[in-house]
Amino acid sequence: MSEQQKEYKLAVVIPAWNRPELWPRSMRSVLNQTVPVSLIISDDGTKVSAEGIAKELAAEFGEDRVTYVKTKGNQGPPVASNVGQQHTDADFIAVLCDDDEYEPTAIEHMSKPLIDNPEVDVVVGNVHSVHTDGNGVVVRDNTYRPTDAPGIIPDMIKNIFLGRTKMEAYMLRREAVEAVGGLDPKLFATDTLDLAVRLCLAGGKGYHVDELITHKYTLLDEPHAGSIDNKIASRKLFLEKNRSVFEKYPSEILAKFYYELASLTSVYGDASGARSAFFKSWLYNKKNIGALIRALVLLFGIRVYSFFKKFSNK
Repeated sequence: MSEQQKEYKLAVVIPAWNRPELWPRSMRSVLNQTVPVSLIISDDGTKVSAEGIAKELAAEFGEDRVTYVKTKGNQGPPVASNVGQQHTDADFIAVLCDDDEYEPTAIEHMSKPLIDNPEVDVVVGNVHSVHTDGNGVVVRDNTYRPTDAPGIIPDMIKNIFLGRTKMEAYMLRREAVEAVGGLDPKLFATDTLDLAVRLCLAGGKGYHVDELITHKYTLLDEPHAGSIDNKIASRKLFLEKNRSVFEKYPSEILAKFYYELASLTSVYGDASGARSAFFKSWLYNKKNIGALIRALVLLFGIRVYSFFKKFSNK
């Protein structure tokens, strides 16, 4: 049987955690795909068990298509995803957040490059990201896509470091994931980025499908991955874990990463940490005067901003 004739198994893992009102949207978007796909619901110690909706969906779509598993307590998205992946023999696996939603053709578009290209281990697509405030008002609405042309990405690690690849829309070759050890349990918000880097370092290639895959919904100020502290700590750990890889690329990449870390840290009240990260961003890229100004503002106050604004207007 040729590679094209072989019937490949497809699966999506949804780590479920304390958002039962959103589960039907994400879970049904998996089961209503244009190609057959199984759903693994990984219950990460939720206050409201996800077993109920798993039974409802199994009754509606078939018991062979829905699997329910439970972690030992709340261990975070990486562990929940790993546990879910251990309960499927699918050839290709995707992970979807329990508050996001797939386009009906998402799995069809992402699985085809994995079938057609044995050297490809990671397929990424486009992400429609919608941010709302606490009153349901949309404050940001963007569609993100890698800047590389559709097809094999020449340097996916660089694409990841530049923030051009959004891992809310991805599919992986299961054998390759198992070979590198799955998601890192210590990384709460950068786990999928780290996994993609490890897959590429192991020789796998990335592939961009220029198709809308995922609708990502974010409520501003909502804690992600358990807590904002976890999110910030995860980015710092990702940086340190992959520093030797980062340093093989132009310093502007590290500058961008530190700037994003500083912005996140600043929003959530750590002025000292934000100031340090902004300074590091400027040191790696002296053209980024904005990073220096923000660091100085955090050090000396808003008068610095007023000075630079007055100076720039002359």
